[in-house]
Amino acid sequence: MDETTVAFWLGSYTPGPDGTGEDGGVGVRGLGRESGGGLVPVSQRTADSPSWVVQHPELSVVYAAEEFTGFVVAMSAAHTGALAALGAPVEVGGIVCHLSVSPDGGSLVATCYGDGRVVVLPLEADGRLAGRAAELAPAHDPWGAPEVPMSSTEALGVLPGSGGDLLELSPFPAAPTSPVDEVRPSRAHSSRWLPDGRIGVIAGSAATADGAEDGDAAAEITVVGSREHLHTSVRGSNRISTLTIRGDGSELRAVSDVESGGDRPRNHAEDGMVVHVANQGSGTVDS
Repeated sequence: MDETTVAFWLGSYTPGPDGTGEDGGVGVRGLGRESGGGLVPVSQRTADSPSWVVQHPELSVVYAAEEFTGFVVAMSAAHTGALAALGAPVEVGGIVCHLSVSPDGGSLVATCYGDGRVVVLPLEADGRLAGRAAELAPAHDPWGAPEVPMSSTEALGVLPGSGGDLLELSPFPAAPTSPVDEVRPSRAHSSRWLPDGRIGVIAGSAATADGAEDGDAAAEITVVGSREHLHTSVRGSNRISTLTIRGDGSELRAVSDVESGGDRPRNHAEDGMVVHVANQGSGTVDS
């Protein structure tokens, strides 16, 4: 979108029978920049707990995951940021919590935390949902079947795109050998399109400079534009931590922690010299 109008899209939990009933969100909002570096609402459209929102890489089309109804909806975006329904919504699964669009703009992947489904939705030339959903093979829990070892590559699903890109799906480490008393449900949580379809773990590091606290869990990692640092959000202690990246990335070191500005940071976005943090627990975006 024209950054003089909408710079970011924001999804929120909404009250009601299908929403969480706990938050006062309005649906999908378009956010514009203000002179002080923060964000201000410039447009909004009602939706049912659209917890994840993503824009088409080439078109002014926005997709929202209505988490509790299980539907994905497509909306066309005007130059002003106003949103309008684009075609019919498509039902994908329980607690759909993440969407990603292929780099060529030909398909959308929805991941469902509730029932573990990973669904591919073809997109029409104008960006609307084609409605011919294809469900990928269900994930197998590497911790639930220790007698059948599963390597990290066997647990990594890839989906070829027309541009040669591949989709990474829920990679897991090898299965442990200790027995498990109960079956763990699959929890598909996110997907990411990769240029070469493969990743290799070359380094590991503590995420926080001052150590972890009880209840801490990482939420998201972003690389700063210079590619010399990265930021990670930490739920629990509600921090944004900065790590340095050295050499080929095989050396990471946490150098500082700051408060996220609210409660339970879920998502954050780099914006030049500013990081915008969506704090789910407090219902705020802090810059």
